[in-house]
Amino acid sequence: MKNIFLCLLIITFIIILQSCEKNISSQIEGKWQLQEVDNINNKNYNDSIFFNFNLNVFKIQILPQNGIQTTDSWGIYNFQNDSLYITLKNIEDLNALLTHPICGWNTLSKKYKIKQLNRTQLVLSCNDTIYSFRKF
Repeated sequence: MKNIFLCLLIITFIIILQSCEKNISSQIEGKWQLQEVDNINNKNYNDSIFFNFNLNVFKIQILPQNGIQTTDSWGIYNFQNDSLYITLKNIEDLNALLTHPICGWNTLSKKYKIKQLNRTQLVLSCNDTIYSFRKF
């Protein structure tokens, strides 16, 4: 009887952990519009950068301020505890983002801490920078 109870307890714990992971995945899926980038030196407001999450595929879209050309970079994402890991597909995607310093990309992979995530808001932090998004 004691073994059965222990097995049920372990199974329940595993189910709870899996549901938490699915909850983060389902909440983050969709298109998020960057609204504010806050770092030690200043705050930047922006409405032309979008993070898109769908089935572990990541896309960042930067709409042109001057109407020339949209920048699209692709990659994959995953979660570990309260962190979001994004890895860009290739060096060309990174090179495209290097021309937009507000994005803060300087390597193919980036780790964000998820500070807030709900139906309408996503707040990520990386080093000393906080990125605030709204669901689009």
